[in-house]
Amino acid sequence: MSKQEAHCFYKLLVEMIEKLEFLVTQSNKVVFYDFSKIKNGIYTIVTATIDNFTITTDSNTSADLFLNKFKHYIKLIFFLFYFSFLSFLLF
Repeated sequence: MSKQEAHCFYKLLVEMIEKLEFLVTQSNKVVFYDFSKIKNGIYTIVTATIDNFTITTDSNTSADLFLNKFKHYIKLIFFLFYFSFLSFLLF
């Protein structure tokens, strides 16, 4: 993956993560967190590299919730990309 591709992937990742209401740490731009429910003991931390994610949560339920929301955005983006590509080929 080229530097430009990696940068584009990172921008897309940040956009998706922010839609899930996660924040990006100031010290490391590939660590995302959601502590909005920390008073109830609920938290999710996601670290990302080009092809790997590490998800740390308070429970399997929180991890599953994050993954289901994240998969929704991935499918939507793939669909939009695929549709744009087909439109480009057809017109």
